[in-house]
Amino acid sequence: SASASTSASASPTLSGSSPSPDLFDFSRGYNVPALDKWQQSSLAVPPLLPATSPPLASHERGHSILASLLADRAHHRGDPLLASCPSRTLATAHRTGRLALAESNEPTWLDPAQVERGQQVYVKYFWSFHMSLLSVLLHGFVSARFSKVLVLSGYAKSYLATYRRFRDTSSAIFVWMTKSVLDPAAEGRQSITRVRVAHEWARRRSASVFHQAPDRDAVGEPLSQYDMALVLVAFASISVDSLDREFSIQLSDEDMEDLVALWRWIGYLLGIEDDCNVASSVARCVQVRSEFYALVPHMYRDVHETSSMLSVSLSEGLARYTILPKSFFETLLWSVRRSWIDASWSKIDNPSHMCPVACDALLANFAAVNRSPTSRRIANTLWLTYIHICHYQSAILNVVEERVVAPTKWLVGDVGYRANLLLFEGIHRFIMCPLHQTTQHQQHQQQHQQATPTRS
Repeated sequence: SASASTSASASPTLSGSSPSPDLFDFSRGYNVPALDKWQQSSLAVPPLLPATSPPLASHERGHSILASLLADRAHHRGDPLLASCPSRTLATAHRTGRLALAESNEPTWLDPAQVERGQQVYVKYFWSFHMSLLSVLLHGFVSARFSKVLVLSGYAKSYLATYRRFRDTSSAIFVWMTKSVLDPAAEGRQSITRVRVAHEWARRRSASVFHQAPDRDAVGEPLSQYDMALVLVAFASISVDSLDREFSIQLSDEDMEDLVALWRWIGYLLGIEDDCNVASSVARCVQVRSEFYALVPHMYRDVHETSSMLSVSLSEGLARYTILPKSFFETLLWSVRRSWIDASWSKIDNPSHMCPVACDALLANFAAVNRSPTSRRIANTLWLTYIHICHYQSAILNVVEERVVAPTKWLVGDVGYRANLLLFEGIHRFIMCPLHQTTQHQQHQQQHQQATPTRS
């Protein structure tokens, strides 16, 4: 019901949020009766209160940031700089990675040292962040406004296309976190410019579908400022929440501030206006994340078919063009699913019914990697090396994936699947079970001591 889902949870930290329904009143920004009937598959944004309602100032107790953005018609605004650029200018910017119009001024709030510290935080937990962003990407497919644009952009054209798009996204984030994003001539900054241009191309490619929607005013523009605000909060806040909940990593306050400052700068370079840049502070990130969490149950009542298409295409693409079997990725994706997600719509069989040992072992591996500094460094080094190869040797990888991995998948997949099961079963039998039994024995001893009265 609306009353149950409109209370959001938040705290002044990016991770470990606890229920705090008094932070804002969801019903003060949205039309709750209409929200219960909201059909997000029609590409419409959440319904707001009537325009006759008194405006809600940003300092008021019930202030809703996302609702305020919608009230300001942020869903009708695209990239203010690229909207009027001719296609030839965009093509040149994508080829060179330079956009003269975007290099003239720097915002007064920019702190270069803090941006660089934010990059260091990300690299320190690179493997864990990458896994959490995989989870965020999968669950982000539930939004029809995103899934429709991705499909129209060719994301699900084939399993190979989906895999390569995901690989390219991983490579881009790798560059943003390891190269300078401050110097316009640096590789990191140029990569962000290319992504910004790609967003504008996707925006123009999807415009006709959005403009033909029955309720044009409620739909707005594709990849609007409102949509980009949600993307930014996913990278800057939801991924950190996932880091805490699923990988047992709590960032310090300073690390969180540096990370948010980094994403604020990246959001600015991607064309997000300052009033829509939700990464302006940790507190703002947390509140927007909480508001989005409150919207999720409403979104799952009406999922667009492209959401299922993308979810299946991603798992199939990863399975077909890597040496690991499909069951591994199914288990991985299910193991990192968030508690507020019901993935029954994804048409992926729950591997906990097929190989429950794998689920337990994957979760145990995630925890083990992140609790040990040495194992974390090893995982980070291996993953950074792999992403580095993906970024700089993509042409070679394309040949290997198409002519070596895919044709021999039936053999490699079967061997890999059996090897994974043996590994998971060994971890479960020789590590997890003894640890579980030891923990149970200690708990029983404590209960027995508490129940036994002490003698004087």
